Amino acid sequence: MACRPSPPTTPADATQIRLIREHLTEEPARFGRGGFGDPATIHGGRMPGLAESSKGYQLITLAHTDTPDGARLTYTTQDEALTAALHAWFDAQVSDHGEHATRQGRL
Repeated sequence: MACRPSPPTTPADATQIRLIREHLTEEPARFGRGGFGDPATIHGGRMPGLAESSKGYQLITLAHTDTPDGARLTYTTQDEALTAALHAWFDAQVSDHGEHATRQGRL
């Protein structure tokens, strides 16, 4: 999932981008240990795809990339069921977060 605000034009925008980057830098380490508690706290434990992703975390590879307008996490797995679970989870997050959260590169 990538958080994609408008490019920074004010100090407040730059602060928001820094906060996005800090948050998304922490997530791969947490998720890499199966720690999906952060999204569960925000979105609820019954969020679509969350239980499956949490159980199959060892089959998911995460990569963090800073972008000019925030950051991007890329989730990769060869497991088809986990791919479907991740897509359901991303869709639910975008639904909860609104237009400022986007899902890119869906395969």
